[in-house]
Amino acid sequence: MLKIGIGDIHINENLRKYSDILRLPVYSEEISYLAYPVIIKKPKTLSRKKMRELEKRCIEVRPVFGCIPTQQPAYKYLRERYNGKLPNADYVEKNGFYIGCHQYLTGKDLKFIAHVFNEILQNI
Repeated sequence: MLKIGIGDIHINENLRKYSDILRLPVYSEEISYLAYPVIIKKPKTLSRKKMRELEKRCIEVRPVFGCIPTQQPAYKYLRERYNGKLPNADYVEKNGFYIGCHQYLTGKDLKFIAHVFNEILQNI
């Protein structure tokens, strides 16, 4: 078993070479991600749909939940009022995703995650 936080630094180190197309979370010893967030910087180069290939390789991918209340059904009455006023939140919703990352991932699990990302991204 790995110490909390080791998984996210390992993933960051292995994905750093893709920092021109992926925005990775900032590593901090004070934060332990239970879901590792990734934001696609260049959606014309790499789509979130393409990253669903991770799931075919047994790495669960989840969309970033609605970043602002207007993206939640309960607040749909506010959408028109805020339409176009929160571009960063809209961007994250369309181009962000999470993969699981927790204290029970083994070194082998982390190497597998890095390997699969490399296979998907090597020709991008």
